[in-house]
Amino acid sequence: MVDARFARRQATLSCAIIRNIAFYYAGWVTGDGQGRLKDDTDVGRTINSNFIDVAVLEWSKLFVDWEAKHHWRRFVKDTEARTAFRSGLLAVIGLDRAAWEQYHADVKTYRDHFIAHLDDDDVMIPPRLRIALDSTVFFYQHLVANAPAEAIAGRLPRDLRAYYDACSSLAGTYHATYAPAA
Repeated sequence: MVDARFARRQATLSCAIIRNIAFYYAGWVTGDGQGRLKDDTDVGRTINSNFIDVAVLEWSKLFVDWEAKHHWRRFVKDTEARTAFRSGLLAVIGLDRAAWEQYHADVKTYRDHFIAHLDDDDVMIPPRLRIALDSTVFFYQHLVANAPAEAIAGRLPRDLRAYYDACSSLAGTYHATYAPAA
């Protein structure tokens, strides 16, 4: 039996990933993490960078670090169920196993070399977050379908894709003005 408290923590982690991806993409003129930022000031760049950094850190807990406390395998415990989960995940995100492993490596490099440490790499390549978004939505659907009802209750959404859309809309209305300190 799945522990409701543990499942709730994974649900909360999933929501944090989705929220930060939505806010990150909303900061771009094109809405896809490429091109120009809507707020290309030091403050705007820092805020936007923080969104991708948090999304990557949180996604790593759920997908990259096999031994992590909240890795998806701790919810999908049976070997046969893990195989089915992984096959379904790869089908949904449109990658084969090798491409999925490469994405993990790219996320881990960004996380380890530029977020957790500032290594000597000259070029930073932030990961495209569409795979992180789609994989998190897939996991969350599995969580909602298999966790005890009380795990996904209160302010946690039942539909993570709709939550992403709501976060994107919210971010689209946000505008801050930073006045100098008096």
